[in-house]
This record gives sequence, C-alpha cells and structure tokens, in this order.
Amino acid sequence: MSTEQQGFDGFDVLIVAIPPAQALDLLPDDIPFTTELAAVKMSSCWTVMGISDSEVPLEYDALRVMRDSPLAWIARDGSKPGKSESNAWVLQATAAWSADHFEESPDTVREALMDEFARLTAAKLPAVRFADTQRWKYALAQPAEIPIGCYWDAAQQLCVCGDWCIDGKIEGAFLSGAAAAGHILRIDNQPQAATLF
Repeated sequence: MSTEQQGFDGFDVLIVAIPPAQALDLLPDDIPFTTELAAVKMSSCWTVMGISDSEVPLEYDALRVMRDSPLAWIARDGSKPGKSESNAWVLQATAAWSADHFEESPDTVREALMDEFARLTAAKLPAVRFADTQRWKYALAQPAEIPIGCYWDAAQQLCVCGDWCIDGKIEGAFLSGAAAAGHILRIDNQPQAATLF
C-alpha cells in the first residue's frame, strides 16, 4: 500500500515486520492469527544517546541496572564491533518509567535520564556535544512467547515477524526473520529449506 492508498500486486509473498498493533491496522481482518497478534502487549521505552568530546570515566562498557532506577540499561555504543564513536553512551529507561513518562517532552526525559546516569555511575560526566532522545512506543513484548518465531499464513502467503516474536532484542529480530525465510523457502517444496530452519 502506498501513501496514496494505491494497491500493489505482482508479488508472491508479503512479509510484515512491524509491531503487532501496527500490523493489525495494516492487514485484512481475515488473517488466521488476528487474535494472537491482538493478545501481544507491548511496552514503551525512552532511549537517550549522548555523545561527548572526551571519554566518560568508567571501567565498563555496559551496566544492567537491577535496582530502583528509571534506567534499565546503560551501554557505551562505541564498544560494539564496527562502531568508531567511543564516547557515545546509550541509556534505556525501564518499561515502567517509560510508561509513567510517556507524554513528557524529549528534553525533559533526556535531562532526567542523563542525571540518573551521573547518579548511578557516580562519574563526573563530560559535557555532551550531541544528544538524541527517542520514545519507542512498541519496544518490548510482554511476554514474548511465540514458539515458531513468526506467524505464517500459507493460504495468503503472508508472514508477520519481528523481534517481538522472540525476545525483543536484535537476536530475536534475526531469528524471527530466519523463521520467516524458512517458510518462504518451503514454498514449492524447495529441498534445502528443511535443513536450514
């Protein structure tokens, strides 16, 4: 479907890799897994990325926050393979805090989470030269328990997949995509599919 509401045809398979609530808005009502998609509850997550000119004086690259705090996860983004910006930090709020502050402005959220970062780490943080704040409305499934990795309708050649099908992380996105690929490879009984997925 285009932005002009013009339909497209001539394709063999449709893959929808978006959160279930958005998929339900997009897909026809006669898909066989409407009830299952509607049952998936998603929580929101506020995320801040801050970049400074000098290094944050911490001896670790990531911190899972396990106590009462607005933050759930703190990570040095530059510690990931292939990332060159070593002074970039990602701060992710808890689902509960994100829900409680869902309508706050990005500036207010950024200030609160940066202040909490400083408090938790007890570090003197350098000045931030760039910061971006993002509110992810559909961040994590509560809980994600889809044993097949994706939803597949063979009659309509339709697949709905995403990280929310597995665990809400990048690995879940990969595995859900692999499950979708497995269904597609099985079309026309391609022999390699059974051994791949």
